[in-house]
Amino acid sequence: MNRRFGFVFGISGLVGLALLTAATSPGAGGDAPTVPRTGIVSLDLRTHKERVFPLGGDLAALSPEGGRVAGAKNPDNKQCLLYVHRLDGSRRRVLVRTTFPACPADPRWSPDGRMIAYSLFTKCAVGAPGCHPVQLWLVRTSGGAPTLLSNDAGTVAWAPASKRLAFPGEFDGGGLSRLTVENRDGSARVAFGSRHEIYSISWSEDGRKVLYSTNSPYFQNGGTGEIHVVSVATGKDSVVASGVDPAWSRDGKYLSYIRRTGNRTTLFLQGGRKVRTILSRPNFAFVHAWSRMGHRLAFAATNRFGQARIFVYDPGRSKPLRPVTRWSYGSVPSITWARDGHRILFARAAG
Repeated sequence: MNRRFGFVFGISGLVGLALLTAATSPGAGGDAPTVPRTGIVSLDLRTHKERVFPLGGDLAALSPEGGRVAGAKNPDNKQCLLYVHRLDGSRRRVLVRTTFPACPADPRWSPDGRMIAYSLFTKCAVGAPGCHPVQLWLVRTSGGAPTLLSNDAGTVAWAPASKRLAFPGEFDGGGLSRLTVENRDGSARVAFGSRHEIYSISWSEDGRKVLYSTNSPYFQNGGTGEIHVVSVATGKDSVVASGVDPAWSRDGKYLSYIRRTGNRTTLFLQGGRKVRTILSRPNFAFVHAWSRMGHRLAFAATNRFGQARIFVYDPGRSKPLRPVTRWSYGSVPSITWARDGHRILFARAAG
């Protein structure tokens, strides 16, 4: 399957829970690290106050409006569940119930909050005739029977209008796939380009282009990965940068992405032909997300000691980089913005 999509959180480009290592000392940055509670954290940028909503260890995805959570769980090795509930844990509803080992995973909310796409891991052996170990399904958040979108796909990125989906399709036994776009009703399926090990997928805000990156999460295949832009209308595929996990700002002016060279991880910002280094550290892990309006970038940096700090980067300011939290124990595998633009929501895992 596409290993980029594991612990999910946010709207569309939701990130994996990765191995987090770094070569820094505890309390990097001069702050004594604290030991906070784990779960989903809502950080008010005006007051710098945090509110923590415990998750109980479940894999979870935050809804677009930031008030609901979708989770996938295998409670007893007999059945598997896909469910939704409010951020505070109330009003829980089971949407999908399957028999183990066929389990739903990687829930992805549509931008309008009405549907969830999820992967279903089946029990067939890879390479066996007719085997489709990872399927892509859709289910309405209001309930009802789920529908199969594709039986040869990894997980998915929703287009902004919630009508189309992009995913790595036509999987083979080696984990290679083609970028595929399909309507949510199963029509108008198109596959682009050649086969790659696709690492991450996201859309432009106007829904006309798809960004994807190649290579694998830990770069064990060598190289730094390639970032592609595909025009959905024409199929033109262009390599625009070297790295992984690309995302456009909502106004389309900037592209952020991550590159790992040797033991150094760097978060870059590209605007036109100009490329800036936002932050570069040995073996740090970064996750990043653009604000819903304008071009503010929030990102979390986690070091090998399991300490993380949240930053906001605004390329329009004379001093664009500012920390908005202290260093705290507990890695941050995912981050997103609330719709009001005043809050950042991020997941904090156990340290």
